Amino acid sequence: MGVTGSLARRFTLLLGVSVLLVTLSGLFTLHLATIQRQDALTVNLAGRQRMLVQAIVRKALAQAVAPSDSNLQALRDAFDTFRATLLALRYGGPAPYADGREVVIPVPSDAETVAQLERVISLWRRFGAQVQALTSSRPGEPEFSRALGEIDRLSAPLSSATDAAVRSFERVATRRVDRLRWFQAMFILSAMALLAEGSWWVYHQVVDPLRRLEEVAHRIGHGDLDAPLPPMGVGEIERLSRRLEIMRKQLKSARDDLEARIAARTRELEAIHEIGQGLVSRLEVEHILNSVVGVAKTFLRTEVAALCLLDDACRYVRLGAFSGPSGILRTPQVPIEKSFTKYLIQGHKSAVFHCADCKPECCSLLTIPFPHDHLAVPVQVEGRILGALCVAGTDGRHIPPEETRLLRLLADSAAIALNNARLYQQAKELAALEERERIAGEMHDRLVQTLSYLHLQVDQALEELSQGDVPRARLARVRDTLAQVVQDVREAITTLHVTAPSPRMLGEILRQVVGETLRESSRDGAVELEVVEDWPVGHETSIHVQRIVQEALVNAFRHARAHQVVVRVYREGAAGVVCVEDDGIGFDPLRPPGNARPHFGLSIMKARAARIGGDLFIHSAPGQGTRITLRCPVKGGTYGHTADHPDAGRG
Repeated sequence: MGVTGSLARRFTLLLGVSVLLVTLSGLFTLHLATIQRQDALTVNLAGRQRMLVQAIVRKALAQAVAPSDSNLQALRDAFDTFRATLLALRYGGPAPYADGREVVIPVPSDAETVAQLERVISLWRRFGAQVQALTSSRPGEPEFSRALGEIDRLSAPLSSATDAAVRSFERVATRRVDRLRWFQAMFILSAMALLAEGSWWVYHQVVDPLRRLEEVAHRIGHGDLDAPLPPMGVGEIERLSRRLEIMRKQLKSARDDLEARIAARTRELEAIHEIGQGLVSRLEVEHILNSVVGVAKTFLRTEVAALCLLDDACRYVRLGAFSGPSGILRTPQVPIEKSFTKYLIQGHKSAVFHCADCKPECCSLLTIPFPHDHLAVPVQVEGRILGALCVAGTDGRHIPPEETRLLRLLADSAAIALNNARLYQQAKELAALEERERIAGEMHDRLVQTLSYLHLQVDQALEELSQGDVPRARLARVRDTLAQVVQDVREAITTLHVTAPSPRMLGEILRQVVGETLRESSRDGAVELEVVEDWPVGHETSIHVQRIVQEALVNAFRHARAHQVVVRVYREGAAGVVCVEDDGIGFDPLRPPGNARPHFGLSIMKARAARIGGDLFIHSAPGQGTRITLRCPVKGGTYGHTADHPDAGRG
């Protein structure tokens, strides 16, 4: 029955006896309730006899005073009910009850009760004979009067005898209930005694030994494996303590062995960690590959270590780095079909192979085979295989799983370092591309628009010259504008070298932008700036925001022929909002302009919004003006790009 078979039997026996006692107690309780209901019914019927005697007397008197058939029938019904109930009380059997129902009464067994019922029967024979004489005669007849007198005389003794019988039934019922309750109390006391005895036995034979075993297990769990465990308890508990002692000895032996292996492995991992730190901090690919194969050969104690790389088309494998005897390299590059790497690509990306499972010559890069130990793991990043790291030997030494994991760690470090070098190159290219885009935006926002303005001024000056006028004022504006162009170019060059200034309030920056736009357009009062809630912005953000607002204002006056422009600055949660709205002619953002050129300025505005982590929404329609809304994150807030803005998706 296993380790706890004996305890299980004892617990089952204890539980069975307890359940038996509780069940017997419950059955006695049910029997007691049944007896009480039966006794109560019997006492109730016996007590009803007195009321029936009184009812017979009342009906007899009423028949003498005011005879009627209904009264006579009621007298006969009461007579029949008394007689049937009396027979049932004495001899057992059915007796009439309420609503025409019948109940069964058991035969009385108490001698005193039987004697009382016999006396009632004796009196009833004489009383009943007079009742029958009364019902068979008419009022006023001598027989009727004589019977009525006898009924009145015999009613008192009959009622007294009936009361005595009721009291006898009550005494019998009380004695029976007391006896059953005594038995029930004995069962309950026995169950409680058994429970107390069982509790004492469970505590001393099970709970206390298990508590001490738990303390020992707690010490073992916290590493205290030196103190021996003495035998304790009896039976299964004793066997459990012996097995716990055996487990302690096994754990102690395993811990000592593990500590020795960990100490050796820690030294290797520390060295690999240092190498890994060097790998991820260096971007020279050649240095990375040479370091990896050198460490693999040293720590795995093999004769050859090689790191092979795939080309972009995954058709060839070239030798990226090699460490081993000289003169065994056959070729620096082979087709992937003749390389061990094909097994890593064709459905076995994370598997480790041995040449014994393949052909005698697994690697065509080497001149000699290594059939005993030729181990390879993939060098991969995010599921993409870059190559394979292989080690090989001819001494027949099998590489254990721990060293295989070390090879995987080296392969992962090499993959990360190679990926870092690739990402670094991509970052350099991306930074150059972003800088070109920024310069293109600056040229469009400042130089291109200013040159367009100069072109318009020169055309008008030539027209005035053709008419014989000397456009001195216009040429003066051209000269001032050229000076401003030179100043803008110098500022653009300066921003490439100097550090960014301290943050400024956005409202202050936009007031300066609005002022410059009004001076250049000669439209005093045509732009209204409403700063509802202001916030500070950094140098880069301020540059992009003011360029977006400048472009929007120039488009409003130059292309939309607007008369009034409103610039609003406010906050919406963690986002700052700059809205430029004009009353110009508007346009369809989804259609190209009439000259078939794309909205290059709008594209640059959206690109600027994206650079500061914001969104640009354009809402316009022909004849309905234009509203350009910039939403950008406020420093210190949490802002996410939204798709439920009223202007989202337009333009």
